[in-house]
Amino acid sequence: RLAASFKKQYPEVSFEIEIGDSHEITERVLGHDLILGFTGARPESEKIKAKEFLSDRLVLAASSEIVKKDRLSFKELLDLPFILREKGSGTRKTMEVFLGKKGIAIKDLNVVACLGSTDSIKEALKATLGVSIISKIAIEEELRQGVLREIKLKGLDIRRNFYIISLKKRTLPLIYKRFYEYVLSEAG
Repeated sequence: RLAASFKKQYPEVSFEIEIGDSHEITERVLGHDLILGFTGARPESEKIKAKEFLSDRLVLAASSEIVKKDRLSFKELLDLPFILREKGSGTRKTMEVFLGKKGIAIKDLNVVACLGSTDSIKEALKATLGVSIISKIAIEEELRQGVLREIKLKGLDIRRNFYIISLKKRTLPLIYKRFYEYVLSEAG
């Protein structure tokens, strides 16, 4: 959405958008392969400048065929087929920390799949493969259409931020700088 609205202001700009998990995007910025990146976890490298631009909530989601109830306990969660994001994903990292505080490790879940993107998780949820903890922003349309549903989990309140990242010592080319500033102003 942000790229499309920016392009309306700067029609001569073209985008190349590459998808990867937070770890991969951070490594590509560090390796000078990407000038700007967007991550769902704050990079740990001192060489990276990370600016928060969007807040999100992670929610438990599934199709109505998998979960009929509106609320579940953590004990009930352990019995459901669970779909995970891959290691390196900001969503997974945030979820692991939260579940760890509840005394639940990944090995305690009934993991049926580990997938490499939010879109693949959404498709697996729609195909009734299982349940997952996923970005609410990512499934807004599916929730609105009733294709997926949010299941309340007592005590589940996982909030996280998205970051726009670049190298601290790199001067952004003008159009990148304008896009960076545009993202911060539009999201804020």
